[in-house]
Amino acid sequence: MVETPDSYTPWLIRKSEREFIVLALTYLDEITDHANLLAEEVKCVTGGDFNGCTVSHDLLNNRSREAVKTRRQLIRTLQNASITPENRGYLTRMVFSIGDISSYIGSASARLTLREVAFSEDMAKGVKDMMDKTMLMMSLLKESIRLLTEDLEESLVKTNEIEDLEEDIDDIRRGLLKEILNDPAYTDPAVIQVLVEIIGSVETISDKVAAAANNIEATALTHLP
Repeated sequence: MVETPDSYTPWLIRKSEREFIVLALTYLDEITDHANLLAEEVKCVTGGDFNGCTVSHDLLNNRSREAVKTRRQLIRTLQNASITPENRGYLTRMVFSIGDISSYIGSASARLTLREVAFSEDMAKGVKDMMDKTMLMMSLLKESIRLLTEDLEESLVKTNEIEDLEEDIDDIRRGLLKEILNDPAYTDPAVIQVLVEIIGSVETISDKVAAAANNIEATALTHLP
């Protein structure tokens, strides 16, 4: 009898499930590429390069259309693969939670192009810090999914780290909103609205990554021995 590591449960030995998770990681790689483009867009807009922001947005928009095709392919694969109904439910939720991240990245990207605004040094740093932490969350999400095929307990460790980062981002968000409300430099209602929407958009992406991590956490917990 072949020995298996701790936390390595029978469902992970099933070939169809393991192969599908590899495909899902490819999909997440595409979405991570979108997040990288958004990070570049944030860097441009906070640095006053509005033209660069528009270029990144257009590129992200085009790649998002390709990602939709990948998601549809994944769903078709789920329909045809010899995956148990229970596991199909877990994997379907995984795909759609990743798709939610993509949708909100697109929304945030569009908001960055609405109006050219000047960022204070603290504001620019705060928004970039939020985006950097979101990118780290994306990396941890990929690890947590990959670990579903290796070690469920380690997968749970990664989802906990994602939760901690989400709280850090929320703290930054509150600090930035406080600055907007109390700094006399912010007087134009339109500018205030744009800044608040940009901050909120980045924070929402982190929420969606955390929601995807919750799905992974539920999957791991359910299959632990």
